[in-house]
Amino acid sequence: MFSDPVVGDKFFGREETLKLLTKRANGLKDGYRQNIAILGPKLIGKSSVILEFLTHFTDSNIIPIYLDLRRNSFSHFLYKFIGAVLYHYLKNKNLTAQEDLLSLKNSAEKHIPKTVATIQLIEDDFKGGRLDAAYEKLLPLTAILKQESGLSSIVILDGFHFLDTFKIKNHFSKFAQEIMTQKDTMYILASSQISYAKKVLANELSLLFGNFEIINLAPFDYSTCCDFLEKRLEGITLAQDYKDFLIAFSEGHPFYLDIISGKLKEKTKEGNQKEISNELISQAMNSVMYDSKGILNQYFTSLLTHNLNGADYSNFLPILLSASEKGCRLQDISELAKRKSKVITKQINSLVEKDLLAKIGVFYRIQDKIFRYWLRSVYQRKRSSLAADPATESDGFCKDIEEEISRFTQQACLELTQRVMDLFKSFRNEMVTIQNKRFRFWHFKEVRLWNKAELKDCIIARYSEGYWACIVRKDDVSESEIQEFSDCCRSSKQKVKKTIIISCKELDLNVRLMALEKKIWIWSLSDLNTVLDLYGKQPIVQK
Repeated sequence: MFSDPVVGDKFFGREETLKLLTKRANGLKDGYRQNIAILGPKLIGKSSVILEFLTHFTDSNIIPIYLDLRRNSFSHFLYKFIGAVLYHYLKNKNLTAQEDLLSLKNSAEKHIPKTVATIQLIEDDFKGGRLDAAYEKLLPLTAILKQESGLSSIVILDGFHFLDTFKIKNHFSKFAQEIMTQKDTMYILASSQISYAKKVLANELSLLFGNFEIINLAPFDYSTCCDFLEKRLEGITLAQDYKDFLIAFSEGHPFYLDIISGKLKEKTKEGNQKEISNELISQAMNSVMYDSKGILNQYFTSLLTHNLNGADYSNFLPILLSASEKGCRLQDISELAKRKSKVITKQINSLVEKDLLAKIGVFYRIQDKIFRYWLRSVYQRKRSSLAADPATESDGFCKDIEEEISRFTQQACLELTQRVMDLFKSFRNEMVTIQNKRFRFWHFKEVRLWNKAELKDCIIARYSEGYWACIVRKDDVSESEIQEFSDCCRSSKQKVKKTIIISCKELDLNVRLMALEKKIWIWSLSDLNTVLDLYGKQPIVQK
């Protein structure tokens, strides 16, 4: 593993998620069972959140059963499950709980004989090669424990999509049947295979009773990122521009922030420096991303190897390398990969299913920004280099990072309205998916500020069939601004077809309802940054 879960003093943020888990766990003892699915990219911190929750959750009426399914066999899952049930029962009752299964069964048998008898049947089926029968008897084990001991259970399946690897017939449908009847067992599922997990939850695990509440574990927000960097780089000066760059470049992903900040701290110590420069950032990035021993280089190489295991690299790499540029359409990928669209569509769909690619309207995009940068600036550079001069290539990578910092800081100096106008000028009639809906981004013939005395920072964009009007706000938006914007657009001589408000802050509920009532399209900062990224623009960091 490239990063172990963190708990205690090393754990950071995620307060709202922890509160929700605690609330749902407390609801279980009050007779309200709500199952949860935690979804998020690899190394975003799902296991850390779960283990931090378990570290602090104590209830004499509930036992926790944590099972890590990642890369483990059915045998490991089965014995871990029954071992955890017995171990936590004995601990709950202040009885001797040793680590080996035989001792656990002997200690528990006189207290919960039906549970232990069921475990023996499970073992017999497994040893006899009757895996389906063992699985079917294993699932209701916590319900039997409840009947005998009165204890409810929280069962955590970390990496639950690996149930697919156990070769059990109808494993999810059997699991679903048990979930509906086990009202005293709460399930927490976690998965980094987001697309696949959502499909399973929407189909096999879409239940009349016992449905799953989905927590989408996102990267840290700006404030949490700042606190994280200040803690990791305590005693070291990090200029605001550089801090914003690191947050934007990592997209707030805690694993990347931790690796990069750790290397920056190491570099400042080596050079006896107290302030971080762009040169120091480029050197740190070089160490973790370009160097063959760098942890991010090894992680991304492993990511490629794992996801393309057994596949023909020549089929998939041209697609990934093409998509490592700004948002690419099928035609763009086809031209760059030098293959017909019909031929590569199957490979593209496979990469989308693996969450390596995302389809956003007509665009295909690698979701992970740093992985995208590594493909383009490290993997491709080393792969296509004609000169056997590692030092020169390494220097070239450092220069690329410094130029990336320069582009970011230059764009950050521009007014937000100007950046949105530049973005609108990049549109070329593409279909783009925003907020799960498809929209046409017209090729505007003219994009300018709309000189309306009652409106500030308002953009008007003309295309063949009419106009888009858009107001851009860094700060809070009032109901009166929404009303004025709507009135201006309706009374204007221009044929305004689409009205948009781009707000860097979350809108007040009443303001949002008024905007929706007046059919104003609301873009959040996240929506704006998604579109900026598709068109190869630098992201906006809201302080």
